[in-house]
Amino acid sequence: MTHDLYISLREKGLCPRCRVKVPETTPSVYCSDCVIKRSQWYQRTKPKRLEASKQWTENNRERYNARMRNYNRKNKDKVLAQNRASYGRYKEVRLNKRSLMRLSAINRLGGVCKCCGESESRFLTIDHKNNDGYLRRHIDGVGYKLYKRIIDAKDLRPISVVLQILCWNCNEGKRWNGGVCPHENHKIRVA
Repeated sequence: MTHDLYISLREKGLCPRCRVKVPETTPSVYCSDCVIKRSQWYQRTKPKRLEASKQWTENNRERYNARMRNYNRKNKDKVLAQNRASYGRYKEVRLNKRSLMRLSAINRLGGVCKCCGESESRFLTIDHKNNDGYLRRHIDGVGYKLYKRIIDAKDLRPISVVLQILCWNCNEGKRWNGGVCPHENHKIRVA
């Protein structure tokens, strides 16, 4: 169908595909039957078209990257706004997941400071008992990796030999007091 024929059919109020009269209240230029057929075709062929698109991208990686760079350059503000919006949503989900994992790991190790008995989870931290955190971080991991290891452990005995729960005050006190919490020094002097 030529463009001129398409335009003339639209001006006459006829469907460009089947040439049936299209009601003026219809938002589409096509009749309802053609819209339904198009929708069905679209859904039926969607997997095949997605696979073809994926294949084209793989076969034309340089061309695709050049096209994306060009688009990003031309639409810099739009792309930045989309990136900021999606990062904000992702960051919120990630922080919530990390907070839940941290809380689960702390509860799994007892949920109370071993030194002073503090139980408020926001004050608690995971401490390396032997003051070898700088070495153990390479083995145990930090953050998400460490929390996952604690949560997934079937037997906590090997972990509890190395790690313990302390509040931030006891942990920092231990750090600045040569590996011994100031509460422990106080207990020794009193006894």
